[in-house]
Amino acid sequence: MNTLIDHNSEISKLKFIGGKAYHLFLLGREGVRVPSWFCVSCEVFRQQYQIYRKNILKEIQNIELKNLESIKSAATKIEGIFLEDEISPTLKKELDARLDSEKIYVVRSSGLDEDSHENSFAGQLSTFLNVKAEGVEEAIKKCWASLFSERNIQYRIVNGIHSEPEMGVIVQEMITAQASGVMFTAHPLMGKHFLDEIVINAGYGMGEGVVSDRVEVDTYIFNKSEKRIVDSKYSVKTQMMVPNKKE
Repeated sequence: MNTLIDHNSEISKLKFIGGKAYHLFLLGREGVRVPSWFCVSCEVFRQQYQIYRKNILKEIQNIELKNLESIKSAATKIEGIFLEDEISPTLKKELDARLDSEKIYVVRSSGLDEDSHENSFAGQLSTFLNVKAEGVEEAIKKCWASLFSERNIQYRIVNGIHSEPEMGVIVQEMITAQASGVMFTAHPLMGKHFLDEIVINAGYGMGEGVVSDRVEVDTYIFNKSEKRIVDSKYSVKTQMMVPNKKE
């Protein structure tokens, strides 16, 4: 079984890591500087899920879709199922060999079906920032459990999604960023030329500040055909998101 996969792994292994991890691999291959990372493969999740599957399905079958409390209760119980059990000895051994007690990490879900032509789970799966080495194991289990969060349970039921969930989990060294940003390869407002425009939002500090709209950002619009910035907007910046050193 493929347990941990990283930038040195064979291309044939990439089918086990999900979209986010796959794109980290591609960025590294193109020479982009990417903080060190590895991914707990979806095969590890499959193994764990098969142990819990019967109890998880039992909780889901007891849900009343119009009763939000029943959905919340099921999600909480399912998270408990993941958190109360131990990870496999093989995974634990490999994590111990990779993690550095002097570093902090980002632990992120990398769903295999997170975005498809039919459905999108973007923003519904968990990410944990500022995780110490001793907290990575629990964060991985919480990422797995986020496949059965309130929102995900509702989304699957409403959209009639019956496929077995699959997930890789990225563990990546967290760096202290002076500035960070988000790039959209098509303009999210979908104007007349949206497919020909790249939009970049950037602000001070960690990327979480940008995506959660908690820091002021500059915006750049780059035209692919003209290969130039065609518009830019600058803001006065008074906020910067930094890691919490006390955690």
